[in-house]
Amino acid sequence: MGRKRDTDIVGGLEKRLGSPSPPVAAPAAPDPAPAPQAAPAPLRKPGARDGMKFVGFYTTEEQTEKLRVLAFETRQEKQVLMREALDLLFMRYGQ
Repeated sequence: MGRKRDTDIVGGLEKRLGSPSPPVAAPAAPDPAPAPQAAPAPLRKPGARDGMKFVGFYTTEEQTEKLRVLAFETRQEKQVLMREALDLLFMRYGQ
């Protein structure tokens, strides 16, 4: 004959330990939350990208490596070099 499965966890525990379980205390009411404050502004450079739009495109590994090396050698960010390249492209096509 198999064991009888006890589905009442607390009652089964009381039977095994031989003592009644302590009464469960109701959770205390939480302290009233302080008034919400305005979230601080995110930290960023003022005007760093204001008025700019993101333009992305794929390049070959060779082009990516050349751009990385050029940025290192000239100590300029890649995006500065890319803006310069766009200006040259626009000049070429009369824009």
